[in-house]
Amino acid sequence: QILRKALDLYETRMRNHGVGLTIEGDALQALIECHPYQIAQVFANLLSNSTEAIDRLAVKWIRIIVSDFQDKVEIRVEDSGPGILPEIGEKIMTPFFTTKELGTGIGLTIARSILANHNGTIHLDKKSANTCFVVILPKTQAVVKFG
Repeated sequence: QILRKALDLYETRMRNHGVGLTIEGDALQALIECHPYQIAQVFANLLSNSTEAIDRLAVKWIRIIVSDFQDKVEIRVEDSGPGILPEIGEKIMTPFFTTKELGTGIGLTIARSILANHNGTIHLDKKSANTCFVVILPKTQAVVKFG
């Protein structure tokens, strides 16, 4: 459902730009406790970044791979891009760093913050042959009692 919310925002744009999309793995079985609109925003940002990054490539695809583990869910968002240069990869999560002409450099920073608030993480898979971001979220959140 969370991926569907993100796709609702970008599916038409991706189709208009000739980007193929596949979702693999445990997407229907993986359940997490979260604020769904916040997590959908994380994936919307990743889909937007991927779509823009591969727009000028001859082969354009995005693949989302969901893996359901015992206490966590891993979601990989991979695109047909050739990867990110190491010197850019080191800065990519830095606030206001951008490679886009009109970018703000806050999308991945906000994504990282949202995920941290959910006890999750995001990182660039430097070993992937293509550009790939990996999101890891726990299935359950600790309950905080006030007072």
